[in-house]
Amino acid sequence: MLKQILSRIEEREEETLLTVKNIRVFAVFICVIGVLVSLFFGAAKEVALGVFLGGAAAQLIFRQHEIAIGKSLFSGSEKNASIITIINFVLRLVIRIAVLFVAIKNPEVSFIGAALGLLSISYSICVTAFLDNLVRKQTGKEV
Repeated sequence: MLKQILSRIEEREEETLLTVKNIRVFAVFICVIGVLVSLFFGAAKEVALGVFLGGAAAQLIFRQHEIAIGKSLFSGSEKNASIITIINFVLRLVIRIAVLFVAIKNPEVSFIGAALGLLSISYSICVTAFLDNLVRKQTGKEV
C-alpha cells in the first residue's frame, strides 16, 4: 500500500495525504479497529454501539467544523467571524456532551466506545499527518 501511495505522490508534486477524505477514511478504520478489539474483551455489542454513536457524531462534528470555517472566512467582517466561531464551537461542544450523556445513561451503549468514536477524527488526523510526513521523507520531498 505504501508503494502505491509513493508512486501516486511522485506523479504530482503538490499532492498530500492530509485531505478530508483520507481523514474520514482513517477515522472509520480506527472505529473498526476499536470494534474488533472489543470482541476479545466481551461486551462487543455495547462497545460497537458506542463506537458507532461516537463515530457518527465525530463525522457530524467534523463536517459542521468544515462548514463553520467556510462561513467565518467569508463572513465579511472580523466581528461576524468571531461570533460564528464561538456559536459553532458551543454547538460542537453540546453535541459531544449529548453523545457522552447518552452513553452514560444508556446501558446498551459503552461510554468508552463512545469516547473512542468521538476521538476517531482527532486520531485519524494524527495518523494521516504522520503518514504524510513519512511518505514525504521516503520520497525526499520537502515537508
